[in-house]
Amino acid sequence: MTAEGEPAHDIEIEKALLGALLMGAEVPSGLRAEHLYYEAHRAIFRAVVAVDAPDELSAVKLLRDEGKLDAVGGASYVSSLTNSLPDVANAKHHAGLIRSDAAKRELHRIGRDLQGENGRPVGEVAQRAMERLREVSEDTSGTGRPSVVWRTLREYQEHPELLQPPEVVVPNLAWRGRITLLAAREKSGKSTFAAFGAALLSKATDGGVLWVNLEEAPFDVVNRFEGLNADPDRVMVSEHLPNKLADLEAAITKHAPDLVVIDTLAAWGVGRVTDWNAAAQVTPVMLELVELARRHNIALVIVHHGKKVDGSYRDSTAIGASVDVIVEMSPDDKDDHVRHFKPKGRWTVEPFSLRWTGAAYESVAGETPVHDRVYQFIETHPGCSKRVVRDNVSGRTKTKDEAIERLIRDRQIKDHGDTNGAKYYATMGATATFGPCPDPPKKGVNGATDGHGMGTPPCDSEKPNGARDGHGMGTGRGTPPVPRPLKGGCGGTVDGARRGSAFEPGSIIEGKNPATATAGDEQDVTEITRPELPEYSGHWPKHLQKRLRELVGQGHRRLPATEIVKQEYAEGVHG
Repeated sequence: MTAEGEPAHDIEIEKALLGALLMGAEVPSGLRAEHLYYEAHRAIFRAVVAVDAPDELSAVKLLRDEGKLDAVGGASYVSSLTNSLPDVANAKHHAGLIRSDAAKRELHRIGRDLQGENGRPVGEVAQRAMERLREVSEDTSGTGRPSVVWRTLREYQEHPELLQPPEVVVPNLAWRGRITLLAAREKSGKSTFAAFGAALLSKATDGGVLWVNLEEAPFDVVNRFEGLNADPDRVMVSEHLPNKLADLEAAITKHAPDLVVIDTLAAWGVGRVTDWNAAAQVTPVMLELVELARRHNIALVIVHHGKKVDGSYRDSTAIGASVDVIVEMSPDDKDDHVRHFKPKGRWTVEPFSLRWTGAAYESVAGETPVHDRVYQFIETHPGCSKRVVRDNVSGRTKTKDEAIERLIRDRQIKDHGDTNGAKYYATMGATATFGPCPDPPKKGVNGATDGHGMGTPPCDSEKPNGARDGHGMGTGRGTPPVPRPLKGGCGGTVDGARRGSAFEPGSIIEGKNPATATAGDEQDVTEITRPELPEYSGHWPKHLQKRLRELVGQGHRRLPATEIVKQEYAEGVHG
């Protein structure tokens, strides 16, 4: 065991591992001599790895030939490693403990080195610390990216999933595998805005939310979420985190959320950061969170306090350097209910403004971005071509085309067209948008109202024969919500029925869902086909994503693992 003040290590665990290896245990994957604390144990480990069939005699012979036998304690010490008859089956577990101790020692060295970096630029210090922490994380976690410092372009081309842009989890706020810093003055509504985005996610998809509550009374948090009509089964709120990072990671591993919100950064750093302007103290805390988001591929939003002057984030610039997107929120000078948002980050996020109605945030009239208008139009008119979008959404053609390209890049829409032209569809789970359509609701055909809102199905009014517009897995056959005659036409389903958002629009036949079709639907469903999985695994159902993670965790490379899940799905193994 480690004595107080000594670097992390355990001599008995190291001896048990070496004894197991000398008795024929397989060398655990990823374990290196450098992970062991004692130099003698490192030499013995190298000898064990170097021989084809390691045992006590062969290891002693190699050490003697290399002139290292006396340095490790002689043949008697090597022999003593097997005297206690260590359990060969525990070798992998012991290797994990040794790697963990090695990581702790390296983290201690990183912290010590940071203390001596006060004279160097913050950005340089943060970048180097990030690289070293990433190496530690990849070396010990056994998950995430392989422990490789450099990759050739060809290697990246062979793993296209590494080149994918981040998936939007909550529009304008959260992206999968990335960190957003949401900054504003105290009591200006930043926690409410973050909760609003979390509530939208809980209602729009199957994704869960972990809310790390570090400052507010539980009643206030629960009351806020109830007011936002969040799904009570998909939002989990922490009550007590004695070991913040370890407890949060355990919860993420158990519940597999899509979104994690830490409220607030200042409370998260209590006990570790005494000076928030000191990069040496702030950087390790931030980079641990960066690695957490990357390792578990979650969207992480950190709520932080802003400056009194302009609402921009306060404290060390190492905070902003560590995150992917900064969203600074400020009140309007004239209207207390309006908030202005100024994002900046590693990719373009347009500024936007929202009005608090007392129950939700809505886009300020006349300020809905073209990006949102294009998305809302495609969501309510699936199958539309680029020409139809151009003709029916106001704004410059170039701006609308750029919005379409960005929506495709962010995987909020997909193009299922062919050589005859594009056909755009909103992707599954991307229905939550900030702000209603730019125009007020209008009466469509047969008096149907074109309804809009925060993730609300585009039309809730009754259609002829009492049919309602289906907004789930392709159910419903009523008249589509058309606020005015469209130029060029959309859709392509029988009787104007909307396709809904199944895995692939082509799997829905005449507005029906093949998975739930019955014999009575034979006149409408001419063919029952199994929905094709989307190309991007992030849009798969949760149980298939879980199966993919299991295969990767078992050592499969991601692309072969993806093909295995697709094959199992095609054979009906996973429903």
